[in-house]
Amino acid sequence: MKTCVELSVIGAVSLVGLLGGCTATQSANGGPMTITTNLPGGTPQAYVLTPVPPGGGVPPPPGMMTPPAPLPPAGIPPSGSYTGEMVSVNDPGGRCTPRVPLYNWTVRGTRVRFGGFVGTIRPNGVLNMQQRGSYVSGEFRGPQFVGELWSPSPACDYRMTLQLAS
Repeated sequence: MKTCVELSVIGAVSLVGLLGGCTATQSANGGPMTITTNLPGGTPQAYVLTPVPPGGGVPPPPGMMTPPAPLPPAGIPPSGSYTGEMVSVNDPGGRCTPRVPLYNWTVRGTRVRFGGFVGTIRPNGVLNMQQRGSYVSGEFRGPQFVGELWSPSPACDYRMTLQLAS
């Protein structure tokens, strides 16, 4: 057991230890420390200080975290059928379907066909397609496609994610 005056010298307790009765106890295994104050005219108060783990117990900022596994390089994807879903990201009129399953998306070499959309994949993996007033744009990374679909009627924006199914 230490007095708070002793702890204030090492920086564990501030002015409280200098003004009145204060004791501090810590478990033998380095667990939480309990500080009890008994200031003149006041009611005794107990405070438990839990040791902070190395690194402060706070995760590092996003830019300093362990990076996720790298994505495959952008480029021409494997041929085959792709499936996935679209998720509504902008629905100003409240008429867009929140989630839409995607299938019948076919890649053959550099050509893509999806419903009435037909397009060519650029060497860097970028794909832009138009059918009437609707647009699909995004990028292939290996057997994955991430992109967006915009439709004018109703005015809906969707985030698309697809994976090679076969």
